[in-house]
Amino acid sequence: MFRRVALTLLAVAVFGACGGDDDDGAAEAPDSTSTTTSTSTTVAEGEVGWDPAALTTAEDLAQQIKDGGVACDDFAADDYDLLASDFGDKLPLPLVSAACIGPGGEDFTFEVFEGPDARETFIASKLQLICTTANEEDINFAGLPIVTGSDWIIEPDEEGTADALAAIVGGEAALHTCPE
Repeated sequence: MFRRVALTLLAVAVFGACGGDDDDGAAEAPDSTSTTTSTSTTVAEGEVGWDPAALTTAEDLAQQIKDGGVACDDFAADDYDLLASDFGDKLPLPLVSAACIGPGGEDFTFEVFEGPDARETFIASKLQLICTTANEEDINFAGLPIVTGSDWIIEPDEEGTADALAAIVGGEAALHTCPE
């Protein structure tokens, strides 16, 4: 629930501000499940795209979740060009963004950064963008559940899932809310 609202707000902020209209004039929402069919072709050494070491970090986190007894199916890196285009100058681009499907179809998004400062800048930028859009659209936004590690985050849909994942991967769960 939390993440679905956050994705909607993020889509309005990103596409509303940059005019991402399709042929019929309706704003096109980003597909949070957009993935490449083969992560190895997207992240090959020397190829423009995601950082291979960061992808390995995301894959390791997904495997820890599976090993912890929680489903994390269909893991794949997001489409680099699509995400880079969508984020534009609105959000800093992580070293990698990937996702898997958890229990009940819950989305787990993995993002890896150059370090804690880049991670915190991303979280603050994303939250500011979402909160600004929520205020402009008069939408009640309950918050964004995030699990943080040294240079990575996992964004599940639900706050309770963030708590469970944090225990599995050794991260810290928090619900990031808009300032009053």
